[in-house]
Amino acid sequence: MVATMQLRTQEMEKLVLEYLRIAGKPIKAKELALRLGTNERMVRRLVRDLIAQGNLIASSMEAPYGYFIPQDEKAIQRYSRQLKSRIREIAGRLTDFDRSTASKIQQVLFASDNG
Repeated sequence: MVATMQLRTQEMEKLVLEYLRIAGKPIKAKELALRLGTNERMVRRLVRDLIAQGNLIASSMEAPYGYFIPQDEKAIQRYSRQLKSRIREIAGRLTDFDRSTASKIQQVLFASDNG
């Protein structure tokens, strides 16, 4: 059963790469899921695994949205900059969240000390 699942996963990975190569434009996870007969969550996992295996797959953060294979150095660098920007944005949100959490914890502690 595990071997069958691994084979199915490998087949789907090959199909994802094939679809991305021939598309010439970004393909949404929803469309890939329909083509593969699976769900978007599985598509995201497949793409993540393919990237971990060394395949160059990017995702468009502006219209048209979807996964694609960058065709030149400029596209690779643009995607890298977009990822770095997202990382900074998420790190900023995390810092703000941690600060808010610390503030709320202090409020709760001081409220219980006074009560």
